Amino acid sequence: MTPAKPRPKKALVAFVLLALLLAGGLVCFRGVELYRDVFQSSLVQKRVLPPLRAVCSAVERALQRRGDPAERAARLYRDLPIPECLQHPAAAGANSCRLFLLCLDGASWEDVDTFGPLPNFERLRREGVWTRHDSTLLPISSCAWNAIDTGYLPEQTGVLGFQRPAAGWPPRWETISARDFATKTLAQRLDEKGEMVFTVNLLNSYPEQVERGVLIGGWWTDPKGVFTMPPELSEALRRRGYTPLLDWQPRLRLLGLVWALWIGVAVILLRLGWRKRRIEAAVVIIALGGLLLLFSMAYWKSNRELRSPAYRLETLLESQFYPSEQIVLRMFEQPGWRFGAVHLHEIDTLNHHRYREEEARRGCYRETDRFLGALLDRADERTLVAVVSDHGGAYYPKVLDLPAWLYAEGYLTDDPAASQAIAFHEASANVGAIRLKEPSLAEEIKERLERLTDPITGKTMVTRVVLRSELHPGPAREEMPDLVVETEPEYMVQAYERGYWQKKFRRFKSP
Repeated sequence: MTPAKPRPKKALVAFVLLALLLAGGLVCFRGVELYRDVFQSSLVQKRVLPPLRAVCSAVERALQRRGDPAERAARLYRDLPIPECLQHPAAAGANSCRLFLLCLDGASWEDVDTFGPLPNFERLRREGVWTRHDSTLLPISSCAWNAIDTGYLPEQTGVLGFQRPAAGWPPRWETISARDFATKTLAQRLDEKGEMVFTVNLLNSYPEQVERGVLIGGWWTDPKGVFTMPPELSEALRRRGYTPLLDWQPRLRLLGLVWALWIGVAVILLRLGWRKRRIEAAVVIIALGGLLLLFSMAYWKSNRELRSPAYRLETLLESQFYPSEQIVLRMFEQPGWRFGAVHLHEIDTLNHHRYREEEARRGCYRETDRFLGALLDRADERTLVAVVSDHGGAYYPKVLDLPAWLYAEGYLTDDPAASQAIAFHEASANVGAIRLKEPSLAEEIKERLERLTDPITGKTMVTRVVLRSELHPGPAREEMPDLVVETEPEYMVQAYERGYWQKKFRRFKSP
């Protein structure tokens, strides 16, 4: 008589299932904290992530489309229909001057010198004029680019970020568009004079308030709807795979492949063990599903730890750089425009997510230099090509946690509605912003911040604190933060993202 095979006890199976359910609940309830505690630990960083990076890179290389992406973009956009308004000579005559802006987000002359030789940037400096300039007081892209496009400061344009503050306390924010600008852009002024313009990927540019010309919207426009002017150009671009947003498909492809493998394993286990070992098969399937869920969380949320392919140089160039280049070159060759501009975000994206990977950043600058050379070669004696940036990029080894400092000083409490001050990530890098419930506290907080020192080195951390009353007069000055804090170059200001002040406040602890 064959002895019966021992089966796992039901209590053990129930315990395993309960543990998995609790783990799933923990993931859902404390996803961000779990991600920080687990996936950023030294053990995971040294032992787990390196093989995962290798697997991700190998799979993504296998999923990459064949052929040179630059040549493929050139073939796709070679027959892009050009609106008739750009094909006819400009109204001001054949001898009228033209201006084209090459807007490089996050670029700087320091990087140009570091990643050189870049012959076309050097040609631009040698044959033209160049200088270094400061960014806006709030050195965030939307503020700076709108200041460049209008010639006015944020307190005059009303563009204080990618959102604008609404009335009430605690502060709330609303998404902005081109209709919310308090001042006219250069494109609008030229449009009023009957001139033709074309812009590609400019931030917050849609819907542009112009009646003629060509506009291709940038980020925060609907890629499935109308994002161009004239409207029929949207469908022509969509047929060629163009999108105004960053292409996240590589992430989705890899996650889809992983979960497809899990489904395949689940089917095999069920077919092999459904009759005799159905409980064991179910436990294995659920356990693998839990592990894949954790992996998916890490892969989706992490850009630096797992080296997400959405931020690889090749993906950035293929998704938007090469298509934008071909679109601009097609329109640049037309005789009917007086002003043109394109916004390229690839340098800034690498600054945010891969700043310490110099080869990737060097490759991006070289591609940008090649594009600049193509523009300079096509420019005639009446066409002025200008390169401009909104801010640079840097690595910050230290952090100043403004919300934690406000909490330690008693200005911030666990209840934001009862707090006297809230710090938000309204600026960037080494600049932070504080909004007050009582503006009379501004001078007091300014004095305390200016005396703030590093607990390790004893050096002053804050370079300057600008009060709202010290800003230029303008229709949007009252919407500006009560205080703008600028730190020394080695300190990055950390604050809460807009709308996420409900997060649990961290205590300010000295090392």
